Amino acid sequence: MTSSAAERLVRHVPVGISAEALLEQWARREAAPEGAAVVLDVEIAARTRGGAEWRQQDAVAVAVLGRPASLAVEQADLAWAAASLGAARALDDLSGGPHDCLWPDQVSGSRLEAEVAVSARTALGPGHVNHVSLVARVGPWPSATRDQLSRVLVNRLREVAAALGDPTSVLNDYRTRCALIDEHVEIDLLPHGSLRGRVITVDEACSLVLVSPTGLRERVPLQAVARVRVSAPPSATGADPLDSGGATNQTP
Repeated sequence: MTSSAAERLVRHVPVGISAEALLEQWARREAAPEGAAVVLDVEIAARTRGGAEWRQQDAVAVAVLGRPASLAVEQADLAWAAASLGAARALDDLSGGPHDCLWPDQVSGSRLEAEVAVSARTALGPGHVNHVSLVARVGPWPSATRDQLSRVLVNRLREVAAALGDPTSVLNDYRTRCALIDEHVEIDLLPHGSLRGRVITVDEACSLVLVSPTGLRERVPLQAVARVRVSAPPSATGADPLDSGGATNQTP
């Protein structure tokens, strides 16, 4: 894609419902191509994962379209991993990095200058993924202008949208950036309940996989999660079964 063609595929909108709503409209009504991007200055009804309201003033919202023909339906949630990767790489570009991904929808790092939230929408066709919308929202970034921030977010989200054509590469890159792997966490579940354990990986469906204090291996889809918190490791009397060589039970 030439520079001029890439610029034509960016719609900069002063005010709108949300970045992803405008991008979805473009995709469905005008068959927007891969790499199409919406930059929205003011979102009237911005929502993050689970419908939580995004209230950051003067934030930049960017949504980029991907059309990953080889992304299987059961791997559609990898769009969330791609959005996180794109945001982390963009912030690396701005501040020299590094930034990490906090499963399922945040970015962290010692150079983080603002609140960040990512999200993704997936449109399914008969047995396939029709398109994905990768969204990054970043609060005012003190060391960059809005134009600089939006430009680098568009570029990096386009990069990962195209990379979803090779889901394994996206997953591997995400795993290297996921700050929760090997951490002990507490997870609040939807609609209620909780889990505790040590994170061992993120699987092919973008679910978090952890081992509980009792040795049970749990797979947690992102749609089932209300909140994830890093916690202290178990005491010596409740040692991690992986560290002590204990057996684990695997869910199907």
